[in-house]
Amino acid sequence: MVEGIGLSSNIYVIGSEEATVVDTGVGDEVNSLKSSLREMGLKPGDVSQVVLTHGHFDHVGGLQELLSEAEPDILVHEEELRTLGREYSSKAKKLRDGDVVETELGRLVVIHTPGHTAGSICLFDEDRLALYSGDTVFADGFFGRYDLPTGNLRMLVQSLNRLSDLTVETLLPGHGRIVLKDGWRHVREATRVAEMML
Repeated sequence: MVEGIGLSSNIYVIGSEEATVVDTGVGDEVNSLKSSLREMGLKPGDVSQVVLTHGHFDHVGGLQELLSEAEPDILVHEEELRTLGREYSSKAKKLRDGDVVETELGRLVVIHTPGHTAGSICLFDEDRLALYSGDTVFADGFFGRYDLPTGNLRMLVQSLNRLSDLTVETLLPGHGRIVLKDGWRHVREATRVAEMML
């Protein structure tokens, strides 16, 4: 994990020889994806694919830096293609609910979780009970805002309810701290709070 500084999203790097990157951060000088990879002993060419949990700039800004030196596959939910710049959407592969992303360290199941944006996704590692949750749900019962374009509180509550059915131990959110144990408690607390806002 590379913790985002300021408004930047967290970045997750899975594997090394053919690494998968989940979100790329804002891409400014203090959140340089290339610098973070270098600190891990990796270079841009070691990244085989990038999965975007949604198309907001704080999660995709680092793509520009990465694509200047490498040609990874870009995977994003089909509903998010219109929010990506043309230079990214033309190269992106569409994800749908239930798709499986193969990584060096195992499989990630795509869960479509609209609410923060229409095409937000989470990625569930069923073997490790780990959820990469983007901006759908955070630690301590927090969840992503729903007042930006394509956001919707009712859909967010439905998505959180769906996530509440999972056995999540490790919660790996788009911002803030990670949870290593009993992540499901945080998901259920977020669901409870969001339901109260309906």
